[in-house]
Amino acid sequence: MWKIRKSGPAAKAAWAVGIGLAAALFALTLSYFRLFAAWELKTYDLRMQSFAGGRPEPQKVVMFYVDEDSLRFMEENGIRWPWPREVQASVLEFCRRGGARAVLFDIFFSEDSVYGVDDDLAFADGVKAGPPSYFVLFLSKYEAPEDQREAEVIRKSAVPLAGPYPAWMPRLLSMKSLPVPTLVESAAGFGNAQMPPDDDGTYRRISLVDGLPKGIVSSIPLKVASDVAGVASLNWPERDRFLFGETPVPLDRDGQLMVNYYGEMETFPNYPLAQVVASEAAVASGEKPDIDPSVVKDKIVIIGVAAPGLFDLKPTPLARVFPGPEVHATVIENLLTGDFISPMRTPAIVAVVFAAGLLAALGLAAIKSTAGMGAWFAGTMALTVGAGFALFWRGVWMPLFAPVAAAGFASFGMFVRHYLTEGKKKREIRRAFGQYLSPHVVGEIARDPERLKLGGALQEVTLFFSDIADFTSISERSKPEELVAKLNDYFSRTTRIIQERGGTLDKYIGDAIMAFWGAPLPVEGHAEHAILSALEIQKELRGAEFATRIGVHTGIVLVGNIGSDIRFNYTAIGDSVNLASRLEGLNKQFGTRIIASETAMLAAGGGVEARRVGKVRVKGRAAPIGIYEPLGSRGDHGPLGEAGLKEFADALALFDSARFRDAAAAFSALFEERGDPTAKIYAGVCERYAKDPPQGFDGVITFTTK
Repeated sequence: MWKIRKSGPAAKAAWAVGIGLAAALFALTLSYFRLFAAWELKTYDLRMQSFAGGRPEPQKVVMFYVDEDSLRFMEENGIRWPWPREVQASVLEFCRRGGARAVLFDIFFSEDSVYGVDDDLAFADGVKAGPPSYFVLFLSKYEAPEDQREAEVIRKSAVPLAGPYPAWMPRLLSMKSLPVPTLVESAAGFGNAQMPPDDDGTYRRISLVDGLPKGIVSSIPLKVASDVAGVASLNWPERDRFLFGETPVPLDRDGQLMVNYYGEMETFPNYPLAQVVASEAAVASGEKPDIDPSVVKDKIVIIGVAAPGLFDLKPTPLARVFPGPEVHATVIENLLTGDFISPMRTPAIVAVVFAAGLLAALGLAAIKSTAGMGAWFAGTMALTVGAGFALFWRGVWMPLFAPVAAAGFASFGMFVRHYLTEGKKKREIRRAFGQYLSPHVVGEIARDPERLKLGGALQEVTLFFSDIADFTSISERSKPEELVAKLNDYFSRTTRIIQERGGTLDKYIGDAIMAFWGAPLPVEGHAEHAILSALEIQKELRGAEFATRIGVHTGIVLVGNIGSDIRFNYTAIGDSVNLASRLEGLNKQFGTRIIASETAMLAAGGGVEARRVGKVRVKGRAAPIGIYEPLGSRGDHGPLGEAGLKEFADALALFDSARFRDAAAAFSALFEERGDPTAKIYAGVCERYAKDPPQGFDGVITFTTK
């Protein structure tokens, strides 16, 4: 009998093929039973977040929202929610005047108006007058009493299916709520507004139709889109493909449409409903409206609620708070423009999973070193994930976890084989020389085992972040051994100052330093100590090759031994840590070396001189924060002197009041006279703002990057 050599190339290849195929089959089995489903949806969210912002803005739909401003405006005029329905009739008049194609009320009208039957009749007359108006309803899995309105609602909810209702689609038993009789008669159509979320509560998919014992009910987006587009027939030739007229609509394995979101909330043009009502009244009286009716020309108008207290906010892949009506708007836009996410079909998925398993296994079979195997494993994972993102950018959703799992299982199998064969000699060498390796000694903590316990406490500290300016170019022009020596000297000098001032060194992060004052032991005046440490470091490094930028912030953090029960660090975590890091990065934007938050300066009291640099809104925080440049200890006004600082403050006051041209002149003069780099930067900002003034400017500069 012919035998393959255990360690020859043929044997390695045979093992690799076998392991790769087995890994792929195992991954496909887990995927079939949906064991990856929850994680897979998270990768879908990540991909949606990566690409949604770069897509063309939607053009088919306009939103009218009952928002907080609208509720407040109406309450000030003596009208509480729910409003009289004649108000909605005036909105319809506005839409009719502007030439809207259709109006969708994403508001339930299942009860008679509290303002009386005349109010319902006025609304119904407005609906009859046009444009075509559509209303939402809920379906239920429970039986409900017979209602004579149901047959008419089902008739007006139907879509022209060219074939039988798909047997695999869910069927419900009744309508949970029916519109009032006047609307049943006057409405152009109805549709199901239900959109059950995924198991994690996120809204990603929608069923286009649902079945009732007495007929088929379309989803409200499908009903509106099919009527507006004049689609004559709808059909399901396959489980994962739906025909919207002649346009194929891709569906997932459950027969649901993946909602292709365009961005976070308010991606669609939107207006407060109270402002629309006021604009219609203005037009009717011959006055100029705040909103011109032409904004709805040839548009589908969706009227819905966005106020938190009215409970129509839903978590989506792009935002945890997202107006429900905008989900329907997105689906309508998807259907009318053919802008879909196409789930990869099963044969293609199987091929990708087998390819990932075989690629990982065969590559590892050809590599001898452990480092090389690790690099190949990482590369295979990166290639698989990169392919998933690239395809999503092209509108194709490829499941990631099944091919990643196949590559991972295959890699694990090959690592085990490597451990049992080629790794034997390497393990013997490690045992022989293991006595020369020593563990890291932690000193005081090692003498007190109780300090090894996990835990932490919330307390106020002052945080310090530093980073070397232009480190990348420095490293490129330095030899490795020279760079290491320079870094060691830099860290030694800066760490000494931090520790002499009572600071706790948290960690080195590449060329960055994180430290804090106020823990584990209390430090009186910790903000002042942190700022003075930053000033001393700048003085210490004056003339050195490494120039450092520093951010300082005082705030509440969680501090303690944080990590797992086998490895942890004494560290601080929390939003204040992130803010301190953001402040360090702002130095590059303002031409400074140190930036301290307003809270840090207040905590430092009068022990430090500083100038106010402005007010900013950093990435990840909605609230603005005042920032300062520390200049020195008390009485030290830095190179600008008292006069220069006053000139800067006066120029900044002009900027805060949006007098950009005057501010630009003042900053330019200050730079020319005193060489202040921050003044030069502000002069450029003022010139840009003077040409293109930001809307609603409040003196805050917003940064969208780290």
